[in-house]
This record gives sequence, C-alpha cells and structure tokens, in this order.
Amino acid sequence: MVRPCTLSLALVLATGLAAQRTETLSVHFPLASAEIGATEEAALRALCDRADISDLNRITLIGHTDTRGSLSYNEELSRRRAEAVKAVLASTCVKDIAVDTEWEGELEPIALGDEERTHAANRRVEIELGFGEAHAEFMELLHQHPRVKPLMPAADQPRERFTVDPSKPIEFVASDGVRVRIAANTIVDGLGNTVSGPVDITYRSFNDAWAMIASGIPMHVGNGPDAGHMESMGMYEIYASQRGESLSLRDGETISLTKTTTEARTPEYRDWMLDEATGTWNESTTTEQITTASAEAGSLTSSAACTRYLNGLNRMPALPDSTSFLERLASPYYCHTTACSPTLAPYMRDGDRILSPYGEKDIPAIEVEVLRNVYEGRRITGLRISLQSERQHTEWRAFPKDRIWAYNGPMSRRKLIDQIARKHFYQDIFLEVSEDGMSGILRLKDRGQWVELPLDLSFHQQGKTDAQRFQDELSTYKARFEAKRVRFDRRLQERVTETKSRIERIRDDAWQDARRVMLDDELAMTAQEFDTYAWGSYAAQMLQWQQQGASASQAVTTSFAMRGFGIYNCDQILKREAIQPQEVAVLDAEGNYFPWHTAYGVLGSRKSVITYWGDGSGTAREMRLSSDMTQLLFVANDGTLLMVEQPGAVLRRGKVVLTGKPMEQPESPQALEAFAQR
Repeated sequence: MVRPCTLSLALVLATGLAAQRTETLSVHFPLASAEIGATEEAALRALCDRADISDLNRITLIGHTDTRGSLSYNEELSRRRAEAVKAVLASTCVKDIAVDTEWEGELEPIALGDEERTHAANRRVEIELGFGEAHAEFMELLHQHPRVKPLMPAADQPRERFTVDPSKPIEFVASDGVRVRIAANTIVDGLGNTVSGPVDITYRSFNDAWAMIASGIPMHVGNGPDAGHMESMGMYEIYASQRGESLSLRDGETISLTKTTTEARTPEYRDWMLDEATGTWNESTTTEQITTASAEAGSLTSSAACTRYLNGLNRMPALPDSTSFLERLASPYYCHTTACSPTLAPYMRDGDRILSPYGEKDIPAIEVEVLRNVYEGRRITGLRISLQSERQHTEWRAFPKDRIWAYNGPMSRRKLIDQIARKHFYQDIFLEVSEDGMSGILRLKDRGQWVELPLDLSFHQQGKTDAQRFQDELSTYKARFEAKRVRFDRRLQERVTETKSRIERIRDDAWQDARRVMLDDELAMTAQEFDTYAWGSYAAQMLQWQQQGASASQAVTTSFAMRGFGIYNCDQILKREAIQPQEVAVLDAEGNYFPWHTAYGVLGSRKSVITYWGDGSGTAREMRLSSDMTQLLFVANDGTLLMVEQPGAVLRRGKVVLTGKPMEQPESPQALEAFAQR
C-alpha cells in the first residue's frame, strides 16, 4: 500500500482552525530523553490558571531535538517529546481542545553552535496556543455549496463576514444594500439544538451575468435543448458556522432579505434553493413577503460622518491569499504555491530553444529525462529529474542529483518520452512511498493536474548499506517537506494576522475620526452599529446613482424569504425570441475546431446566462442562439476559455461558424468586471 507523505484531510481541516491571536510557549527536555520534569509539568498545568483560558480553541505541539544523533533517531525522539506533552495536557482543563502534533527532529534549531546551552535550547517542544475566532480560511471550506465549483476561482464573488449573537434578533446590512434578518434562537447545530455564543455568517450576492458565470452556480433548470434558463431578480448565498461546525436554520423558519430596487416583482418570478445533494434547483414552497413601499429621497443621502468614515476605510489593505500549502498543491490554479493559469501550453519556443512558459521566479520548472538500458537485463525504464532551481523544492536535495528512478508503470519508453518528457515542464513534484519503502509513486504537477509515475525503489536498496542510506534520504525528504509546509502556513498565517490587525487599526481610526462630525443619533451607536449604518447608507446612495435619474417614486423595497442557509434565487424562466436551432461550428483564432463541452451566453444587460452543452469536438452542433446575445464563452475539456464577441450579429440561415479569441482566467472580481464592461 502506498502511503502519501502528506497530511490526512482531517488534519488539513484541523490546521484551518488557526487563531486570530497566537502565543508560543516551550517545554525543554534532558539529553536523549522524552521525560517531562516536575517543573515543566507544573508549568503545563498552570495553563488552566490563565484568565483567557476559555478563549483557547487550538493547540499545536511541535517536537524538536538538538543536532546530535542520526536524522531518523532525532525525528522519532522529537515525536515522542510532542506526544509526552500531549499526554500531560490531556489530563488538564484543556483536554477537549483540538491538539495538532508535529515533529521536526533537528531540522529547525532555535540556536546554533556546539555549546551545551545551545543543545539544551534546541531540546524542546513548542506549544502554539490559538485564541479567538476560527480562521477565515477554514470557514471558507464550511461556507461553500458542496456541488458548486467556481469556473473562475480568482474572480469569484468574495464573501462578507458577520459575527452575530444567535440568541438575539439578527439584522445586518451588506455592502450591496441588502438587509438580512434572522429571528432569535432559530439557528441550530447538527443535532437540532439551539446554538449560543458567537456565530459566523457569510453573505454574498450575484448582481450580473458574469458574476454568475464565474461562480459556477448553474443558471438553468434541466439540461440540453429542453433546459429552462433563469432570469434573476436576485441570487444570494448565506451560510453560518460556529467553531468549525456548519449550522442550519430550524425547520419552518426563514431568512428575510430586503432590498431597494426599480424592478417590481411579478407573479412570473419564483423562488428556488440550490439542492446540496444534487446541485440542481428546487422550487421553494415558502410564501414570499413582497412589499412595494416607495423609497424616500432623504434616506439615500449619506451624512458627513458616514462619508468621513468610509473615506477612512479606503486605506484598508486587501487580505492576502489565505490558501494553505496543501490546498495550493491540490488546486489547478496554483503552480507550486503561486497562482497561475492552467491554460498555458506546457512549453514555449525561443528560436530553437524550448522554454518553460512560467518565467516567474516563484514558479519552478521541472524536467523529466527518459533513459534506456540503465538496469541491465531488466525491462525497466529509468527517469532522471532535473530542477532548474531547487530553491522551491529544497526537500529534493535529500536525493543525489544523478539519481535514476526505476519506472515500472504500464507506459512504454516511447510513450513516456512523448507524453511525459518531450517539450514538457512541470511546476511541482512529490514522492509517495509505500510502508516497506520498496515502491512508490512519483507525482508531477503540470498546470494543475498531477501525473502519477509508479516507481520500483528496491533498486536503490540492493545491500544493507545502500538500504540504510536510502532510508535516511527518505526520512530527510519527508522531514524537509513537512518543515516547508509548516513554515509556509506559519508565515501565511502571520501575514493574514498582521493584515487583519492593520485593518482593525484603520477601522478604529476611521471610527474615531467620524465621531468628530457625528449627529446625536449617530453618537448613540456602537462602532459595529455605525459600520452597518454607514455601509447601508453608501449602498443606498450607489443605488440612487445607478438608477441614473429615476425618481424616488420609482424605487421599491422588495423582500424575499430564504428557507435555510445555502444558495437562493428569485427568478423567472427566461422568455427568448423564437430562433430555430441552427448548426454552429466553433473555431479558435488559428482556425482549429475548439473542443468545448460547455458554453455560456450573456444577453446584453439582462441578469441571465444561457448554458449550452457540447460534445468536446467543436464541430457543427445545433445551438439556439439569440440576436441580443453580446458574448458567448466556450469552455474546453482542459479548462481553456474561448470568447466570441457579438455572436448574435452573425446569425443567418444554415450553418454558422463562430471564431473566438482565447481568454485568460481573470485574476480578481475587478478584472472580470473590467472585462465585462469592454
């Protein structure tokens, strides 16, 4: 059985519970020992005397040794030390707190030198204590629809976060001006029990066709030529969680959404929830409350305090990308740990030279050389790995540079050359090894996809000396890989924490500055209440500008009711002009058939997306297009995007040929918005 050198999914999720405030303590050990002394044990038990112990929600233990002894011995000793600390903590008041146990051996010394005091400092277990709310990265995993995969992850609509008290009536105004209300004591856990204590709620809405396309949320009912396509009056996503557990709304309760709009709801609009089991829309049976009260012009005017407060918030930095190390390895939108496009070719030409398409210094270029006749008398092909730079893969230095790996998979040598080695560059590499160390899998990542090459590792262990040397190499490789992962995630968390701290300082400065010009009713608000009030005022003003001269009497307040957390849509089935299906062929810029499997059509300014399904060939296929279609996006099997502008302008009887241009994955919602407005 092959055991990967990565952490399990459970541990990946556990590491997501990083804290907003962290503290590190150390427990030290005698030479070559994992025994905890009386003084150190007393210090561990004294944790329960801390005033903030009730805020503790995560503990990470990292075992270390000094540099004396072999790598394998020190790795095992550091593990036993971490387990010893874990055993003591399990008998104290923190026994119910999640504990992550890691060990580094001698790879991360805290001090350098050969003096005894240096060695004593390195013989330690670091205890990382996490306090406060759950990390946004882990919360993102909970606040996702299980059947929705974003088509454009980097441009997907961001979520807003609100921390609420579920024992009281919940009300907040999102940045789009939508007011959300949830009754008190209606949020329950997985067993149906009413929850208490702070609850995290995330919210987002989708207000144009391109945001819907990027999200990957379907905008159709049924499939194929009989599909009904939605024209949305409002699509919303709301989720709730507490301390890493997804929460639900009690049966029979609803979430109220209220917004000001110029579009009155008609009986043709129905209410839908996206089923979490099937990923299809189910019509809601909830009776919606619809009001048509005119908006007062005075309510759309921001006060001087609101303007000053929001201007102060303009200095707030964006949060850094919080995708963890292991998640970046798994994602098709990262090359090693750097965001990149999965649509690039595997190589580029510079005259007669073949180059990696990734010129960024943080994206590795890894080549595979296929050798012959390296194992005499055996029909096994040899592979040699070449890294243009080992800076991103320091763990690979554990193996000799001239190491020849014995491939024993089903591909012939010629197929290996054609499909794996020739004109090809990889951005990531990982070795998985079986429990007995005699076999393994070499994994290579190319533009988001992992290729697996089975290996016979017995060739590196023909004698006792060679076997021990190779096992030491494997131990070093695994230890360095884990150390790299931990360092990356630790630095990432430090950047996120630092940015959040800066955001809070800017928010507090803006609040204090706004208080200088507040009216009496504004001075009576708390900071959180004023933040909600200011953003609601801003959103209302934006709506007024967007109406472009529409009078206040034309604006109406419309309410919807979601019957649970998830994705909701108020829509009518789109009424399109009756254009008969016609044969459509799709070509790329070079005149080749584009092998698309899905296409999305945008109809002018309407909030609707027409979905088409192809057979992956790009050759002539019946499609029912529309003359008012402004853009048509085709998606190939490998994720490549092709854009056809103004497809409605070329409609005619008989066969139609559409020629498109390649479209790069947009890097942000703003980049997608800029593209849509071209």
